[in-house]
Amino acid sequence: MSLEIEQHQIRARLLEIGKKLLPGESNVAALLQAASKATGIPYKRVSSIISDHLPTPQETGPFYLCPSCKEKKMVIIELCFGCSQSEGGKYKTLTQCIGCNEIKKFPLHLGELFNYLGIDFTLSKKSSLGVKLLTDNGIE
Repeated sequence: MSLEIEQHQIRARLLEIGKKLLPGESNVAALLQAASKATGIPYKRVSSIISDHLPTPQETGPFYLCPSCKEKKMVIIELCFGCSQSEGGKYKTLTQCIGCNEIKKFPLHLGELFNYLGIDFTLSKKSSLGVKLLTDNGIE
């Protein structure tokens, strides 16, 4: 199971409230329970057994137009030098379509790949590229 952004934000706000209600408390569960009881806002209990990773690009995007299936379901992933998919640093990025499942590797860095694919990012804000962070307000 991946991280649910809305639940993460609710828990973060409840933790802030809980710390104000119980300043000496370090038990997260106690802080969440106190804040939930005081505000009436329920929260989803999450175990580390079921929530074991942050969302992957395939789960959250940003999604781009796939040249093969012509749907906006392609993600671009940067590869680290040591990862097996980079084949010893030969490839720097890859594209993967979650629609048609086509995967292509490129020896280009991310910015070069954007140029190669015709995606103009030079004067773009992260929101126009489809990038959302947990710290952003108003995540849809």
